[in-house]
Amino acid sequence: MTKLFQHSLITVSICLIHFSIAAQDKLKTIYYDSTMVQTDIDSAFYFSEFLKTDTVYIKNTYWSKSKKIYASTVYVDTAFKKEIGLSRSFYENGQISDSTYYFKPTTRKYSYHFFENGQIKDSIFYRENFYVDSAYHYYKNGDLYVHYVYNIDKSKEIMDAYEQNGSKIDNFIYLREAEFKGGNEAWKRFLEKNLKSDVPSKNGARKGTYLVVIRFVIDKEGFASSIKAETNFGYGMEEEVIRVIKKSEKWRPAIYLGKQVNAYRRQPITFVVDY
Repeated sequence: MTKLFQHSLITVSICLIHFSIAAQDKLKTIYYDSTMVQTDIDSAFYFSEFLKTDTVYIKNTYWSKSKKIYASTVYVDTAFKKEIGLSRSFYENGQISDSTYYFKPTTRKYSYHFFENGQIKDSIFYRENFYVDSAYHYYKNGDLYVHYVYNIDKSKEIMDAYEQNGSKIDNFIYLREAEFKGGNEAWKRFLEKNLKSDVPSKNGARKGTYLVVIRFVIDKEGFASSIKAETNFGYGMEEEVIRVIKKSEKWRPAIYLGKQVNAYRRQPITFVVDY
């Protein structure tokens, strides 16, 4: 690891949504804002209850105001990272919005998504490495929008997309990630060039390593927005990373099903204070 300044340095990392239950023990309750960043109870848009059973762990999430179920997921680990079995989320009217089945930890088998009126929106089937194997997407009236298949033997995508009148859409983009101009390496260079690694030492931080995490959105126009800190080490570290992310130039926006969409990112930055 190379020092960038005399007393501290920075490391940049690039990061690119049931069982039969017997006895349950409540482990904890955590509150979140509307973007699922942890917050206090008074500012909560959602809250999650974490439960332990004999063999698995359950995370049930609710809307704070109505107390209605928002999502329910089963995990095999105490870090609540490895999903197993059926994971579901709901609209506030009680209608199911998403249903995903993990046939082994973190490995999706299929997922279904629904419009608020109950009409199916998508049915997606996965390969073991999380890539989509095949998918059907529909308009609200039930007409087919997109049929996508990945041909493993020829390593190519086969896709048909249709207007609501049934005419075929040419040059359709199924999925494209948001991208900083020049790609991930250019984004990493931008952060390394602009971040002031001596901020924590100048503000009196103790010797040590601090992993700061900032969540942000690349909106449909390609601008960084909704920039929020997930950590709270202080000494100006979170503010410094937010400052630089705000300074970033326009990105190429993400595309999903032929439309520009918001892309959600988490940016880890490691500050090392070494007096």
